[in-house]
Amino acid sequence: MHELSVVEGLIRTLTREADLRGFTHISRVELEVGVLRGLDARQLEGCFDLFVDEDLLRGAKLEISEIPVDATCRACGTSWTSLKLRMSCPTCGGYPELTGGRSLQIASFDAV
Repeated sequence: MHELSVVEGLIRTLTREADLRGFTHISRVELEVGVLRGLDARQLEGCFDLFVDEDLLRGAKLEISEIPVDATCRACGTSWTSLKLRMSCPTCGGYPELTGGRSLQIASFDAV
């Protein structure tokens, strides 16, 4: 399950940041996930729940923001944004260059 390895990396990053900044508890994490990552939000949440019993994350909530695909048609230059992967231009049917929607990052977290 790819989502488990993503969440394990997320936990490592949060733990490292908490250690660096002297935080003892994280209560909320906002994760931005690009559509092109192919990650399932429910599976991410389920994997995250496996870690919320640890002291640092006890009771923490994971909020996931889906980042849309940005595309520009190679033929006519039309640009569009979508939460679904569209492999043809809505104007001319040409092939798009995908310019966004690949991100995976912690947008913010609440900690004390």
